[in-house]
Amino acid sequence: MWPRDWAWFCAPLGAGGGVAELARFYGIVIAVFFRELGQHNRPHVHAQYAEHAASIAIVDGEVLAGGLPRPALRLVREWLDLRREEAAAAWEAACEGRRPGKIRPLRGRRRK
Repeated sequence: MWPRDWAWFCAPLGAGGGVAELARFYGIVIAVFFRELGQHNRPHVHAQYAEHAASIAIVDGEVLAGGLPRPALRLVREWLDLRREEAAAAWEAACEGRRPGKIRPLRGRRRK
């Protein structure tokens, strides 16, 4: 789903390309792909954890494509629950061709 080399994080905006990293926590990277805008009408973010990657709906945390290990998916959904408005605003900014800013990561969790 995602290229193996991480250079894609530096891809330029416009002309159907570019990625904006929104957050990074517990080995998980959350990003928005600009090249997908207009191709999908459901706002989503991409999450990568090790060799696993998934597209996850912002509104409800549904996995739209790909997959993550259950613990990583749980963390992404927890982050979305806390940062849903910011993630939606990042999606809107990307739709308007603006690079969204970083969003606070998930931090300070206690092990259960």
